[in-house]
Amino acid sequence: MVIFDEVHHAGANAAWGVSAQEAFAAGAWGILSLTGTPFRTGRDPIVFVPSEDGNARPHYRYSYDHAITDSACRPVQFVEARGETTFRTPDQQTHSVTFDDTGVTQARERGRLRAAIEWIGEGSIAERMLIDANQYLLSLRQRGDTDAAGLVVCIDCDHAARAARHMASRVLGFRPVVACSRLHDDNDPDPANAIRLFRASHDPWIVAVNMVSEGVDIPRLRAVVYLTNRLTLLSFRQIVGRVVRTDPANVDDHGRVYLPADPQLLSMARRITENVDLLPPPLVIITDGERALRVGSGNGGDHPRGSFEALNTVGEQGGVFDTDGRGAHADLVACARLFIEREGLTGTDPESLALAANDSPELRRALLALQQRPR
Repeated sequence: MVIFDEVHHAGANAAWGVSAQEAFAAGAWGILSLTGTPFRTGRDPIVFVPSEDGNARPHYRYSYDHAITDSACRPVQFVEARGETTFRTPDQQTHSVTFDDTGVTQARERGRLRAAIEWIGEGSIAERMLIDANQYLLSLRQRGDTDAAGLVVCIDCDHAARAARHMASRVLGFRPVVACSRLHDDNDPDPANAIRLFRASHDPWIVAVNMVSEGVDIPRLRAVVYLTNRLTLLSFRQIVGRVVRTDPANVDDHGRVYLPADPQLLSMARRITENVDLLPPPLVIITDGERALRVGSGNGGDHPRGSFEALNTVGEQGGVFDTDGRGAHADLVACARLFIEREGLTGTDPESLALAANDSPELRRALLALQQRPR
């Protein structure tokens, strides 16, 4: 009996796949193949797995939705960050676009997201996510989850270095752990050791690019700050997957993802519990060179020349929703934050309290009443 875990790595024509077929095709009594990624990027077949159009057709599917029901995975809350972005496009035009603006062009929509994730400064959208996520971790630790940790996913090593510096100066007061292939600080360990040490430590934050993704299990991760330009459904699900692993020490917890209120990101978040068969072509926001601001699958074609420049962003409170179908708009979250401050509550946080108002009309009325009171 042969059991393959993460079988999608064994492409039928790749080295591992050929070796697996030579070793087991004729001699194995039974083969059990397991994976959470039922396809390969190039759509080539996976060994011992029936497929159609490059996607595996499993004999049995265990969905994330079922895993939540069985308490095998945590539910997840998604916290939106909104606000205004200002950026200069390759045609040297300056634009200011908010996440509440509708009917914007695709170019401005892409520029809005780029600015939100790239610009890390005082009062920025990125800072808003980092500060709120850190406050959430602190509240979890104060409530007994003493090793609760968070992950910041960045674009590249330069971006990760900026995020780490900003967190040290404006959020934490010390440098977070950084796992990146190119070191910007002599005190940072190599990425493999950084992840290994972080997994066993009580450090609250790790900043990474692509190092903490598929196959990396850090059960104490509770929050992800999404500051990456990886916009494929596969990448999004793998990043969210870092906070869905249950932790036996905290069986009643949930994961949380902080992300800009970009329509594409929010759509993927709302569909996180759905079964996925066919995926769109790989989609990235290119962040440097002549192809900057072009979004596509890298297949060539005309593109604007010049450089994109993020000039500024101003972060604002966003809404929150979860995998149970509950949601709360930004005003309700803001009221919940004020309610917690006025009542001196320590057993909850604004987003969780706002979501709880879905099940309690009395609580919802009490929170919204604060909109009418002077602060």
